[in-house]
Amino acid sequence: MGVCRLYRLDLVPALHEHVLTQKEFLDYAEQNFELMTLDFPRDTSRAPKPLSEAALKYKIEGFSAIIVMKTNGKELH
Repeated sequence: MGVCRLYRLDLVPALHEHVLTQKEFLDYAEQNFELMTLDFPRDTSRAPKPLSEAALKYKIEGFSAIIVMKTNGKELH
């Protein structure tokens, strides 16, 4: 699948606080992942073309979305 859809918005800050900012994760990610954050406008029809293309490519249907992939762009399942 590759994309984790988080329907409960309270999980997003918890994920950031308890996983994405932890030393263990950051150390592993530095060697194994390319971390990227895409910030979409509330009105997604006003999103710049590269953001819209990324949303289509990775089949993002809602926000927040998390995609885990290798540095070559291949999604991990």
